[in-house]
Amino acid sequence: MGKIKKQGLTETQRVQLANGFRNGTSHCLRMRCRAVLLKAEGLSSAKAGEQTEMSLVTVNARVKRFLSEGIAGLQTLRGVVGNLLWAVRTWKLSVQPSNRTGRA
Repeated sequence: MGKIKKQGLTETQRVQLANGFRNGTSHCLRMRCRAVLLKAEGLSSAKAGEQTEMSLVTVNARVKRFLSEGIAGLQTLRGVVGNLLWAVRTWKLSVQPSNRTGRA
């Protein structure tokens, strides 16, 4: 069993997550907020996943996204724009400058 990493959340972050858990517009958002809160209380990813019906990998991904993007990172992205944003987040698209001029 791995080491449990306790997340240090600010009071503002805790209030945002608690509000999202209680008043979230979708079941998915409420469970994501709850998973992050459970991790912050010191539960393992596996235990938090059991309570929210997520895998431990998903719990870790939700915590990571919350810490980088805030409560907006836990929202469900919809449609073409959502898919595009997901691709940018996942693959971290970047343009690499080239030293080649294209001439032989």
